[in-house]
Amino acid sequence: MSEQTQELGFSLADYFVVLRRRWLGATLVALLTVLAAVWLAWALPATYQSQGTVLVERVGIPEGLVNSTVTGYAQERIENIKRQALTRERLIEMAARHELFSDSLDAGDETTAVAMMRQSLLIELLNVEQNQGKRGGQSKVVIAFTVAFQADKAEVAQAVVTEVMKIFLEENQALRIAESREVVGFFDRNASVLQAEIDAAEQKISQYKQSNSDSLPNQMTANRRRLSELEQELVDFSNRERGLRNLRSELTVQLDNMDPHYAGVGSGGSRLISPVAQLAQAKSELATARERYSAIHPEIGRLEMLIAGLDKEVGQSNRDQSLGVSSPTNAEYLRTEAKLKSIEVDLSALTDQRKVMRSDISNLEVSIAGGPEVERELRALSIELDSSRKQYREMRDTLLDARLGEDLEIDQKGGGFRVLESADLPKLPISPDRPGIVALGCVAAMFLALLWLFVAEFLDRSVRGQRGVMQITGIAPIAVIPNMSAS
Repeated sequence: MSEQTQELGFSLADYFVVLRRRWLGATLVALLTVLAAVWLAWALPATYQSQGTVLVERVGIPEGLVNSTVTGYAQERIENIKRQALTRERLIEMAARHELFSDSLDAGDETTAVAMMRQSLLIELLNVEQNQGKRGGQSKVVIAFTVAFQADKAEVAQAVVTEVMKIFLEENQALRIAESREVVGFFDRNASVLQAEIDAAEQKISQYKQSNSDSLPNQMTANRRRLSELEQELVDFSNRERGLRNLRSELTVQLDNMDPHYAGVGSGGSRLISPVAQLAQAKSELATARERYSAIHPEIGRLEMLIAGLDKEVGQSNRDQSLGVSSPTNAEYLRTEAKLKSIEVDLSALTDQRKVMRSDISNLEVSIAGGPEVERELRALSIELDSSRKQYREMRDTLLDARLGEDLEIDQKGGGFRVLESADLPKLPISPDRPGIVALGCVAAMFLALLWLFVAEFLDRSVRGQRGVMQITGIAPIAVIPNMSAS
């Protein structure tokens, strides 16, 4: 800037000349800027913030006498109440009652209204450092929390903070009582379960003694006798199964030798043999004849011719059946097939019964082998009963403590929330920062006034003084005649 000033011939006197010549315009620019800043500071809507403090109280009865059944940190309870109590519906109701964010609610945009309510509601925890005792070190403990709300009216902000603090106190008390009752219910249910277990164990031991005290040998004899009977029945089942399997094999061979589509009855009512059966019979007769006669015997020739004809007939029948699928029509074939199916059903039933019998045999063997363990089992049941009784006594003592803790919470001695500082009525808004805006406007006014001086001087093409003449002619004037007044 100094090199440029020397090149243009500027001096400090020149700046004073410019300021003296254009002071009125600069003053006007600065004044307008300050007025605009003042107008902006008072035109922006005011936001008031009311704040209250809630104290997190400790247990009102010395430790060791009665213990509270409500566990967890205060920070967790505050966060849970914030999520459970300050629901969407409650925030919408609160905004409508205090006429907050009416534009969004009137337009049906409840989501925006809820978001602005949550943004305007400020909850801050107040922590202190606390020694951990034997474990050493320090941890932060919440001793209080503040509730603040920002609104365009001081009275509305105060009313909302008061309502929110009341919600926290009521919800905290309700949650603590509910938690203590839940603990009581938990121990009560467990005590009832233990009592039922004790009753069941006593009944079980009584029944066990009555059924096994003097009749244990008779029971063992009966088990062995029943085991022998089941083993004999299993042998009988195996024999019957073997017979059914043999019969199934015979029927299968018969079924293979029958023609499913051969009527099997002649015109006179006599039973006919199917070509397949005739072929098998002829082959059997041929084998017998060859053992009795020579190869040139007429009987062997007749049988060979019969077998050849039957082969052609059976082959033709097979080709006819291959052209289309049809159901069997041979009555004998159908009866044999039905018998075969009945045998399959009987075999399946026998298999299932045999599995059941083997399971019964296995159970009897386990019962017989476990006979010597009866006395030991009785002793174990007695030990289990004593253990259940001991647990029941401990559970009853714990239940009594839990009920005392419940009474502690109902009487509000378990350590809850208490209003330490009520919601204040703000006198001044927290925003906008009007003094700051005015101060910033004054700084901007000085800057704009100087800027106007430089811009106006730069755009002014008038020739003034020695410097203006030198810029136009490039020659310094011989003399400078000062401005002389007429007087």
